[in-house]
Amino acid sequence: MILVLNCGSSSLKYSLFDSGERVRARGQVDRIGQSASVVELEWGGDRQSHSAVIADHVEALSVVASMLQEKG
Repeated sequence: MILVLNCGSSSLKYSLFDSGERVRARGQVDRIGQSASVVELEWGGDRQSHSAVIADHVEALSVVASMLQEKG
């Protein structure tokens, strides 16, 4: 698996590729450091979105890693 990240000043976008270069998952965390961040994950046609308080990019990456681990 290959995880690709694109970090902006208040966002983190990501894609997870398998060894055949197919996208397994993608999503983003927007409004990092603001009162209500938006966390999105698309995996196998299912799309999840929720609000959370995410202080910084380290926390955003931790949230993304946890979500991806839950999906397997």
